[in-house]
Amino acid sequence: MKLKQNALRVAFMNFSAKPVFAATIAGLICLVCLKTDTMGFEDQAAEVGLTGLLVDAVPEDIYEESFDVLGESKKKWSADASALIVKLFEEQPADIAGQKALLNSLEAKVAELNGFIAVEKDQSVKDGMIDLQGKLSRRVDLAAAVLGTLELDPAAQKTAQLDQAKTKIAADVKNLEQYLKSIENGPAWLTYVRAGEIEKVAQSNSAAKNSQKVLLSVQKMFKSREKLELESQREFFSRKQFIKLEKSVDEYLTLARAPIQGSNVEKLRDQLAELLNAVENHEESHSFKDSQAVRNAYTALKDVAPDGGDLVTEAMRFHYFNYNVRVTASEDFLNRIVETKRVEEGEVDDFILGADVTGEQTTHVTAGLNLKPSDSTARLDVTLKGVTESNTVGVTNQATVYTQGHHTFRATKEINFDGLVFSTKKAKISVDANNNTYDAQTNLGLFNGIGRGIALREAGRRRGQSEVIAAQRITDRVLPEFNKEVDSNFKSLNKKLETEIITRLKDAGLFPSAYSYQTSDDHLFVSTRLMSKGELGGSTLNENVVANSGLTVQIHESQLNNSLDRLKLAGRTLTEDELITELEKSISDSTGRSIAIPKSEKGSGPNTLAFAESDPIRFDISAGVITLTLRAGFIQEGKEDIPTQVIKVPLTFKVEGDEIKIERGTMQVSAAVRPKSLAKQITQAGIIRKKIQSALPNRTVNRKFSTKIDNGGEERELNLAIAEIKALDGWLTIVIK
Repeated sequence: MKLKQNALRVAFMNFSAKPVFAATIAGLICLVCLKTDTMGFEDQAAEVGLTGLLVDAVPEDIYEESFDVLGESKKKWSADASALIVKLFEEQPADIAGQKALLNSLEAKVAELNGFIAVEKDQSVKDGMIDLQGKLSRRVDLAAAVLGTLELDPAAQKTAQLDQAKTKIAADVKNLEQYLKSIENGPAWLTYVRAGEIEKVAQSNSAAKNSQKVLLSVQKMFKSREKLELESQREFFSRKQFIKLEKSVDEYLTLARAPIQGSNVEKLRDQLAELLNAVENHEESHSFKDSQAVRNAYTALKDVAPDGGDLVTEAMRFHYFNYNVRVTASEDFLNRIVETKRVEEGEVDDFILGADVTGEQTTHVTAGLNLKPSDSTARLDVTLKGVTESNTVGVTNQATVYTQGHHTFRATKEINFDGLVFSTKKAKISVDANNNTYDAQTNLGLFNGIGRGIALREAGRRRGQSEVIAAQRITDRVLPEFNKEVDSNFKSLNKKLETEIITRLKDAGLFPSAYSYQTSDDHLFVSTRLMSKGELGGSTLNENVVANSGLTVQIHESQLNNSLDRLKLAGRTLTEDELITELEKSISDSTGRSIAIPKSEKGSGPNTLAFAESDPIRFDISAGVITLTLRAGFIQEGKEDIPTQVIKVPLTFKVEGDEIKIERGTMQVSAAVRPKSLAKQITQAGIIRKKIQSALPNRTVNRKFSTKIDNGGEERELNLAIAEIKALDGWLTIVIK
């Protein structure tokens, strides 16, 4: 613009000397300048879709070099995929159709990469693919959601939302009808609340104003419940079925009266750009400030997006608001923990089919569990399998009969756990009784042989009856005790959950904001999310990382970082010993178990840390490396204190043979604020490196360990081993077998 202004000035200076020529030149210059400015404005106005919204450079973690992990065999695929990524961030097509085609191509590449992962034999290559796949899919899915949001018709979207609200009203009216019809004189309330009129409105295609007229009067009636004459009426009218319908009516009217969202395209684009920028900043920093910026931008977007942010919400839930702890346990592994065996011996003294029966019996029982499919709870059967061997003598006036019994039984009791409470169902039992009469004696003297045969035949004839009685005796002996014992155990467990575990976690701010418990025929799946205001959660987890056997524990970096924030270390000054004490106390307070963290040798150098005001400790998990980032200064006795430094320590964990090798990579130390003296910073960085090297040395630990299990008062040792450790795409995965 400065060049244009100078040109105009020259033109007008010459105007007096050469009026016609100068005027012509000045006019042309003005025309060119105006045309140039107009073109710039048109370019800006013509920005459509993703143009100008995404960051203008390919993020470092999906840049061209990131594709090298796929190896030579996928070089062509990598080049094509990398070129598409460059187009997405730096050379977007100017039109919506071109951008859609580009995203479709990228989605196809992500799908192909998933196919490569499924068949790849080289584990190191496979891990690299998994890491890259997560990073690519997050960017592509969010970009597609943003583009979809920009294409929404605000008016049509509001109509669809109103239709959904009507559907909800219709369902709540139906639910109220069913409830009131089950109560004496209940249907009279349907007339009072104008249920028929509400239902017609909910099922009609009438304009919003017509719907509002009926629903406004219904809303007024709900809000006037305190004017009902009788307290019993007011109380009845406040039952949850009425309240649910009232809320649906309120939600519809609020939506109907609200202005159409998304009509301000410029504001919508600004908000989408802010969200995308905040997400990329967080991908790089993992800082609380950036996670807070993501949440703020997302919340603001919901107020201006035509769909209330639904499309973007789906992508965010999948990749940034997801569970951040996942546990998968096989049924075999769980049975190794809970399975108990015992032997019970006793005497038999009974009267069966006219005979006095005496003898002895031995029962071998095994208690365990059997998982059952459920999408909403952890569902399982506590099982009790047993074999009873008996040796009895039955005596009557005519004969003495000798019988061996071999009886098997299986008792089951269903348990469901919803994340808060264990619930039990009535126990069941099946018994397979088998009696074998192998000898008999009579008092017939000379004719004892004949009598013996008669007695054996009679015993054989009555075998079915005796086995039914034996099965009933086992049922009467086992089932009530089994039912009572399991109910008692889970009642105690519920009390412990409520008063100890859940309370402790809530007090420490570590109780999950969302959780899911599911079971299949052979696996238990537990998913939880620790995420509060201003925080992000986990991402989707590649299914190829989960082991089919043993126990797989997966922790996302967001779980670690969110947990660390609850320690409130920011801005505090602590010695190393004080820091370890803080960690020990936090773990003990939240779990109810005391724990001792091994202290490393202090060595030389400063031992007091002055943590930064934000993000004092952060974890970044990617490409096989766990990077620990410390933001802290160091207090030195008798020396100048070291100002806040950003210290990045890469750590790798490798399972080799019976050992786990923990290796520290090359540290990075930089000043949080640009130092006045570069020489002093280099010296201070050297002191810190030396200190961290002594505190976090390379080490080797045994991958095998044991733990004590208390099963019904009997303590036994369980031997375990860590089979795998992976650090991929934000997730730390530990497989125990």
